Amino acid sequence: MHTGECLSEAAVNLCNISCDECIWHLIGDLRQSNKTLDQLKVAVLNISSGAAANDRLKYYNYTALRLQTQFQGWRNKSAVMKAQAGELEKNTDAVVLDIKQLGDSVRRASSSN
Repeated sequence: MHTGECLSEAAVNLCNISCDECIWHLIGDLRQSNKTLDQLKVAVLNISSGAAANDRLKYYNYTALRLQTQFQGWRNKSAVMKAQAGELEKNTDAVVLDIKQLGDSVRRASSSN
């Protein structure tokens, strides 16, 4: 197992490996830890990107719900306006008929005199 730790100074002379080899083990451990840090950095970036995407998705969903509610309001107003227009058309027809009847009555009254 490579720990990257050199033996204490007192034990260096008694060590079966050279200090050079110990340094290479240490460098290897540092490279491995650097790969681990890079992987951790990528994982954190992925989490951050996922969180940002999730926030954006929530915003789009909120906007879609607001637009849907607003559209429903417009649809309801449109239905009310169509109903009112129908009533106005009926009332206009009734007024036109009343004016014709009044005109006929006036003509009859004039011709009687």
